[in-house]
Amino acid sequence: MVARVLKAVGERRSIDLKLSTHSMRKIRDWTMHNAGKPIELICMALNHSSPAVTMRYLGITQEEVHALADEFCLGYLGRVATGDRFTHGYPALLPHCFIKISTRKTWGYPSL
Repeated sequence: MVARVLKAVGERRSIDLKLSTHSMRKIRDWTMHNAGKPIELICMALNHSSPAVTMRYLGITQEEVHALADEFCLGYLGRVATGDRFTHGYPALLPHCFIKISTRKTWGYPSL
């Protein structure tokens, strides 16, 4: 029933897309993701077995995850290196930066 209604709406509006219940579900899921909702909550809403499954479903690649992590780590380290001793938000970045640094070099936590 829903699929027929979606098809009729698409035809009436001259939308050259195949609208389906699945495409509507995926649009909703992408909307949640783009709104910044945690992947774990989206995973539960979709009844996926793990956040990794949800990431695959949404098309999030491991390279994108690493690039995002590097962007924030490098931003944090850049601020430390230039003497900007900010405190807002750094505790959330520090553990990942420590892991990234320790896997690439033999550094530890930067001194503040």
